[in-house]
Amino acid sequence: MSESEVIDIAVSESEATSISETASRIVNETKSFAKRYNTNMPFDPQKVEEDLIIFLTKRKKVNLTKLRVTILEDGNVGFGDTIEGNRKADLIFRINYKPHGGFHAR
Repeated sequence: MSESEVIDIAVSESEATSISETASRIVNETKSFAKRYNTNMPFDPQKVEEDLIIFLTKRKKVNLTKLRVTILEDGNVGFGDTIEGNRKADLIFRINYKPHGGFHAR
């Protein structure tokens, strides 16, 4: 049976810093999550952070409101809902966009 964790993140539409901080937090939480399951991330964290900044900035086109990170039983890490293989653990980021205000993450 797999385990799941959820992290709620609120992004302010008015602050570009919020988007950068949010992308950085997602990458750092993902690295920490993978480390807890003795799994190395098979991707470049800086590239993922840059991609997330683009997705968060272009949110009206891509509608990024949830991101699932999965640790598979074979030790791989996957992003998204269409993962092949048995899931060992999931980390789910729920992203809410706020029209005003600053960065708030729980």
